[in-house]
Amino acid sequence: MADLFSERVVVEVPEVAELASSIEETALAQFFAAAIYAVEQLSEPSLVWLHTRGMNGPWDAPLELREAFADEEDPNPRTSVDVPHIQLAADYDPDELLPITQAYAAQVAVWDACLGMLVGALDESPVGERTLLNVVGLRGFPLGEHLTVGAESDALYGELLHVPWVMRCPGGQATSIRSHKIVQPPDLFATLCEWWAVDESVHASERPPFSDSLLKLSNTKEAWLRDRAASIGPGGQQSLWTSVWFWRRVVDENVGVGELVEELFAKPDDRFEVNEVTARCGDICELMAVAFDEIRQAASTPRDEPAEALGELDWRLTQRVV
Repeated sequence: MADLFSERVVVEVPEVAELASSIEETALAQFFAAAIYAVEQLSEPSLVWLHTRGMNGPWDAPLELREAFADEEDPNPRTSVDVPHIQLAADYDPDELLPITQAYAAQVAVWDACLGMLVGALDESPVGERTLLNVVGLRGFPLGEHLTVGAESDALYGELLHVPWVMRCPGGQATSIRSHKIVQPPDLFATLCEWWAVDESVHASERPPFSDSLLKLSNTKEAWLRDRAASIGPGGQQSLWTSVWFWRRVVDENVGVGELVEELFAKPDDRFEVNEVTARCGDICELMAVAFDEIRQAASTPRDEPAEALGELDWRLTQRVV
């Protein structure tokens, strides 16, 4: 898809074999230096699309930064730059995971510092007051939840599906607002169309189903109607997220051909999907399955035809009586 842009710049990062001595020397900082240069050359109107490997690039945060996230009695910090992708045993030693989480925290700190430099460059740019910045994650990075680290598993749980979306609006609009509304990556299409005042009907065949502009969230007077988010993954996985439930269904080949395995978790209390409650909430599972099939059927509508409006969710899927 990069071929569709008028100009493409590939940032060549040399092979990383050891930890950087400072944040400025990390591979991520080299990428953002090129990004800041691109911002400084901006002309209007323009779109700069920055794509980085993020947490799947080398973990070369300085050792000193990793040590800052460790207590005195903790094991020695991890010194490898390799991205960890491992399957943990059911009885794994917590000390096996701790150095990984410390290295992860240090790498996120590098990411945060680099993003701060990019925002600073925008603040100083002549076009900064008229520029919209969106930072969107593609997938989460499991850190031991459900016994996996990194891309060792594609299981549709929150640690994989719940990704960040940070938006900087010009003029400080919506500064420090954090929304708990349900959004999905296809909303980026509608957001950019609204920002540039593009008539979406002209591009109806390209618009993802059920996408909506996040600029509405920066205006508290506008209603956000999204009440569910559905995902489909490898191995026959299906999931549905509402404000109070997370449901996952998958065909388990180890159990039997065509036999379904269902899981249900209460949200937002069970943040890491630890307490499975299917046995106590069979009626909720049935409602979630129906709601998922409805959104999948609506999403299969040809792009040149308007998608059917989704029916209202059963109240039990949007509020939980304790």
